[in-house]
Amino acid sequence: MASIALRGAALVLAALFVSSTADAQAVWDPSSKRYGKTVVSVPSVYYAVSVAADGKVTALSGSKITVAHEESGAGCRKVSSVSASFTTTAGFSASPKPDVAYPNACTFPASSASFNVAFPLGPIASVPAEMNALRAACRNRAAGTAKVLVPHPLVTGLQVSLSYGSAGEDRVRYPAPTLSIMCEPCAAISFVTKDVSLQADKVQSFDLATLVTGGVAPLTFKTTPPPGMQLQGSVLTGRPTAGSYVRRVEVTGTCATGAAVASEDVTFVAKGMLVPTAPPTVKPPTVPKPIVLPG
Repeated sequence: MASIALRGAALVLAALFVSSTADAQAVWDPSSKRYGKTVVSVPSVYYAVSVAADGKVTALSGSKITVAHEESGAGCRKVSSVSASFTTTAGFSASPKPDVAYPNACTFPASSASFNVAFPLGPIASVPAEMNALRAACRNRAAGTAKVLVPHPLVTGLQVSLSYGSAGEDRVRYPAPTLSIMCEPCAAISFVTKDVSLQADKVQSFDLATLVTGGVAPLTFKTTPPPGMQLQGSVLTGRPTAGSYVRRVEVTGTCATGAAVASEDVTFVAKGMLVPTAPPTVKPPTVPKPIVLPG
């Protein structure tokens, strides 16, 4: 009877385990003891940042991972330590702060095992890689969106561990943390003119950059040059053939968070030089010959 009662108590203790709303995503290690009642609270969004067009990353908010535990009775097992760690891609390291708590108790509240999560997740040496990953997330966002919710590009998961000393350990894993990123758009590009005058049959150059304002340099230009000219970078060069030509000009300016694109139809008019005509010849007035009367 005593052994049956003990087995029944063990089943009750195991059944008392609960988790946060992320419980559906929790994957427990098969060797976990899962003593007593444990509540792991995992945030839906780990941190929020903004990324400026020039690439500057600013932390907006962070979150907490908390663990609470309860096991009563004379035979309860003390939790000597609780740790939280991230699994990451090669070459990147990250962890909550602090990454270990020492409740050393059978029962303790969430405040005794609380782990802060904020940007940057990793040490100073890892900050450039994390910032580049956030900028890339902005560049890859759907057109017309400013805010994106994405898994951390360099973090593959979270593991929370409870150590009972010689009595064993609990380990639970969660998917990659979700981030909120506010992406500033690149500076807009606009055309200041859509008419270009060229001199026909004369070697010359014209910089398309003079057609637009705004954007982030260097700007990239695409168009079909007028006959007799070539496009090199932003400059048209060559000997244009006389005539009027309408060409679509597309301009792209890139920045840390994406690109700004503008396009317009531009009219190129190549006219020949006016050859000045010689002034008319003015003949001197005719002086009549004197009339000599016979004497």
